[in-house]
Amino acid sequence: MKIRLGYLWIAILLLVVEIAIGLWINDGFIRPYLGDFLVTILIYAIVMTTGIWNWRISLWITMIFCYTVEIAQCFKVVSLLGLEDYKLARVIIGTHFSWMDLLCYTLAGILIYIIEKNRASS
Repeated sequence: MKIRLGYLWIAILLLVVEIAIGLWINDGFIRPYLGDFLVTILIYAIVMTTGIWNWRISLWITMIFCYTVEIAQCFKVVSLLGLEDYKLARVIIGTHFSWMDLLCYTLAGILIYIIEKNRASS
């Protein structure tokens, strides 16, 4: 396995930003929308760090993961797993399904696609 340091640094930076958003921001835009947008890029960067897959496969893996977690919220997976008393589980997995979250993931996926497609053609 080859570690891709550029993606690792992006993942670390985005993780710090996501933690900061989670700890200190409680508004109507940054936390619910920008946070979901950035977490998609964070997950993609983590997948790409491993160097196992090319960018297209990594993007598919990321999008399927994000959509799966969001859809799991429809079925109250946190409660089904008995994790409702654990704040970290509620924050990471989420407790409320939102179509807007799916839109944020999709927009982030489109941005990743555009950036990686341009990088691949240069």
